[in-house]
Amino acid sequence: MAFQKEVLRNLAKGIPGQLASLNPTVYDTNNFPAGKNGVTAGLAVWADYDTGVYNNAGTGKPLGIAMAVMNYASCFLTERGSMKIEPGKTVTVIKRGDVYVDTTTAAVPGQKVFVNNSDGTFSTGEAGATVAGGTETDFYVVEGGEPNSLILISAWSNR
Repeated sequence: MAFQKEVLRNLAKGIPGQLASLNPTVYDTNNFPAGKNGVTAGLAVWADYDTGVYNNAGTGKPLGIAMAVMNYASCFLTERGSMKIEPGKTVTVIKRGDVYVDTTTAAVPGQKVFVNNSDGTFSTGEAGATVAGGTETDFYVVEGGEPNSLILISAWSNR
């Protein structure tokens, strides 16, 4: 078990995979479990319809984002302090909505969100841009940030 090493004085605005508003949210209705490698909440998710599981890697546009549902966290997460959902546990997938995610690049409001198809991480860029190993999603940056920081994205609006 990890031991807390830092105490922040300000509240965090959210965690990856957390809903960021009361705007409507659309969820995937398949309710598949996590695949053999588990699924990390806050990352992109692809559905494997042949085996009926979700994975954090795939081809083409992802189905959505694994929601950080922390009910019964100690039962569903692979290790304490982790966002990894155990293989075989149900994953809630957000298809449209306002969500917090981590970005690997600097993010500016209005940019499109791209996903790395090999690990489900997010980056940002101009609409229609080519990102090596990545795919453009339906999400836009609403609140930007520095590389490797938490940003707010939405599939409802580009601002």
